Amino acid sequence: MKKWLKRYITTFFVTAFLLCLSISAGADSTGVCFTSTDDTLLELPLSPVYYSGIPYVSARVFAYFGIYYSYFPSELTAQLYNSSKLVLFNMDAGNAYNANMEEYQASAVYRNGVTYVPVEWTCNYFGLSCSYISGKGYGDILRLKSGSEVLSDSLFLNAATTLMQCRYNEYYGYSENTEPPATETPKAPIKKRSAVITLSFIGLPSGKLLDTFDRYGLSGCFFLTAEDAKNDPDTVRRIAGSGHSIGIYSSGTPSEDITAASDAIFLAAQFVPTIVSSPSSTETECKEYAESNALAYFNADYYITPGVSSFNDIETRLDLTQNSGSLCFSSAENSVELLTSVLQYLTANKFFVMALRETSI
Repeated sequence: MKKWLKRYITTFFVTAFLLCLSISAGADSTGVCFTSTDDTLLELPLSPVYYSGIPYVSARVFAYFGIYYSYFPSELTAQLYNSSKLVLFNMDAGNAYNANMEEYQASAVYRNGVTYVPVEWTCNYFGLSCSYISGKGYGDILRLKSGSEVLSDSLFLNAATTLMQCRYNEYYGYSENTEPPATETPKAPIKKRSAVITLSFIGLPSGKLLDTFDRYGLSGCFFLTAEDAKNDPDTVRRIAGSGHSIGIYSSGTPSEDITAASDAIFLAAQFVPTIVSSPSSTETECKEYAESNALAYFNADYYITPGVSSFNDIETRLDLTQNSGSLCFSSAENSVELLTSVLQYLTANKFFVMALRETSI
């Protein structure tokens, strides 16, 4: 047997053995560790593994940051690259090289058809960062960050806990009738929900808020004034192009506000809005005008005002939702954090998030 092949086989089995020994190195009593990228919690099959006490993740995880992966089985090498950097891991030699063939003492591991790379080293190489978040009974989180994340580690843990619980129960086969193993902070299994929820916003959204919707593949409705559409037509076009719906927000005389907003929105995005909303002070007048002009008037079940800074109040309201409900946010500074928490919760609890349309009011 060739020396390099013998060395590779020996290395492979030693590595696999060490990985098995160190897989439960997490701080949470469950021994489970999730991986997250910025504000997105990944599925449990993408959990990190540990080699000699060092966390490794699948090389494919980095695709979230525009860092792509190739594997060359005949040479036992793996490559990670983006538009400006490249690193080649030589798993036989246990080292790595950049595009200029400069050597690094960093090794990748190939296990069960997956290439794992050292998290901290790879993050540093590509200008990312990582942190370890101790969990609350359903696993810890190894969080990879690009600098564009919205939530702090503590807020992200709070937002992700329900989804972690759900994925933990599903992955290990627990249901409503099965108790999970005892932990330091035991919780009831997640209940399956089938309620329909619509999400809407008053005012122009930030780019980060639209990015949050994009990550979850969900849609909302944005109620805009004529001034909103005139001030930022690019954002109006992005809203329409991303599959969201656009409504009109009237806070003054409906006949004037609605006509002006409709014209401005159409000029910006070639979109004709058919849904109208307003503050409670002009609801009666605006609703009457909408009905007489073949428009739909929308009044949300729960308005999340700029003063709402905690997800707890929203969670209480969602817990009471039976068949359908609607949340309406103001486009305030903290709306991105609140939306992230809400989407984590809705995903974990199997709510169906439906785009707000004229036919659904």
